[in-house]
Amino acid sequence: MKKFLMMLGGICSLFIFAGCSESPMDAVEEWSNAIILGDEAKANEMSTEDSEFFNQVWIAYVKSDPEHLIAFKELIDKIEAGEVVIDGDRAEIKVDGKVQLVLKKVDKKWLVDLAGTEAVKENGYSPAEVVAKWGEAIIAGNKARADIYVTSGSKAVNNNFIQACNDAAAKARFEAAVAAVGEAEINGDTATVRFGESALTLKKVNGNWVIDFMATASAHAPARKDYSSPKVVLVQWGDFVAAESTSDAAQFVTEDSIVLVGIYILNLQNEEQKTEFKNKLAGISDNNIVINGNTAEVKVDDNTRFVLRKINGKWLIDLTATMDMEE
Repeated sequence: MKKFLMMLGGICSLFIFAGCSESPMDAVEEWSNAIILGDEAKANEMSTEDSEFFNQVWIAYVKSDPEHLIAFKELIDKIEAGEVVIDGDRAEIKVDGKVQLVLKKVDKKWLVDLAGTEAVKENGYSPAEVVAKWGEAIIAGNKARADIYVTSGSKAVNNNFIQACNDAAAKARFEAAVAAVGEAEINGDTATVRFGESALTLKKVNGNWVIDFMATASAHAPARKDYSSPKVVLVQWGDFVAAESTSDAAQFVTEDSIVLVGIYILNLQNEEQKTEFKNKLAGISDNNIVINGNTAEVKVDDNTRFVLRKINGKWLIDLTATMDMEE
């Protein structure tokens, strides 16, 4: 008996030494049980860091209706009966040839990657569908999902749109733009989709269409290009903001301010406000423009000021500095 126990202990030691980590299916079982029990901490432990929002959604979904719990269990049963395809530190579980769940191995432990799963499932959507789904995610305030539909360099813009949609009127205008998304003009791996009065530029990344806000901002040159003075720049910029032409308005701001243009557009809720905004900028007095070297501060009224900077001979609006000054 003693020899048997010693042999058993040796076998266990071998397994421990080999680092017997759980399999992808083990991770799925632990994660799904946590979702069913409403144990968010455990669900987060068994999934990647960027999956936490999705865990909240799944737990809320399962709790909201007994039928949802049944549907979730049936989904997990299908996944557990699926095919596991492991490629290094990544695993896919396929059902009928389609990816149903993605996992990642982190520190020798398999974790459910819900954000990665969503990204895989989005493959195949047209540019117009991508814009519509991105818009729906923004309206829902779901940044994790909205990030799936944009380039890595554009993710910060999603925060700005979500914040802007906290205003009911701005949200209503954004919803109208989402509902009226136009067909795409596709040229190779680049596409343009009408969104409201503007156009969004998309590009293909790893086979998926994603929105590229940096390319959107520079895709179209404005009809007028006069950067000779702070007032001239503000007047042109104001006209494009009122016209909801994001790409044109972006031509008159500093590079780090491009992502903020959309907020000014969304804040103009009706034609009356647009007209007032343009008239204020057009009526700026020269006495309210203070230029100090390559920096200018422009007072529009008691509540509105703008900072501009001269870069490569052009006056551009620094919306980041402007907002910092307002705070």
